[in-house]
Amino acid sequence: RNSAVANVKDGFRFANKNRIVWAGLLVVGITNFFGYAFESMAPVFARDIYHTGPFGFGLVLAAQGLGTFMTAAYITFRRKRLSNPGSLLIISALLHMVGSIAFSFSQTTALGVVSITVLGLISGIFAITHTVLFLLVSPPDLRGRILGLQSGFIGLYPLGTLLLGITADNIGIGEAVRLFSIIGLALLAVIWFLYPELRRSTR
Repeated sequence: RNSAVANVKDGFRFANKNRIVWAGLLVVGITNFFGYAFESMAPVFARDIYHTGPFGFGLVLAAQGLGTFMTAAYITFRRKRLSNPGSLLIISALLHMVGSIAFSFSQTTALGVVSITVLGLISGIFAITHTVLFLLVSPPDLRGRILGLQSGFIGLYPLGTLLLGITADNIGIGEAVRLFSIIGLALLAVIWFLYPELRRSTR
């Protein structure tokens, strides 16, 4: 049995050699760092932009869960295998950023709920596809390590939230969300062109 450090090294070594896995991890990291402002900053939007009460605040926070539930229900009852999770992953991540840009312009509770619900739908696709992708392309003895790396890249979310909050204090919440989303969109576009393997069918 290998030590924990050796296991981590094995996971990194495989991810570094497998362009599909590495591209998927980059997409996960970029999206979690730059693309989840609608989740972390929704309370600020509800309070400072929508000027809504407790009920409206609850609607805003519940919108993402509603969208994600709709995605999960559709995929469950569809009962068909995702034949190309890599392509769905990068496309959903790009849509994620575009949706976050749209969310940054919302000025009312209704628009906020609609935009976050749509983002929840996209987020559900994103979350499912990157897990499916890693399970499909990783050998059985390395799947746990690759999923561990996946969790590490997801862990960039709070760091992105911290930097987003600092940025928002200086330029405004809407402008900060827009800036982060545009940066994330540009980085994902680079991944799209540099890693065409990610968009190929994975069976």
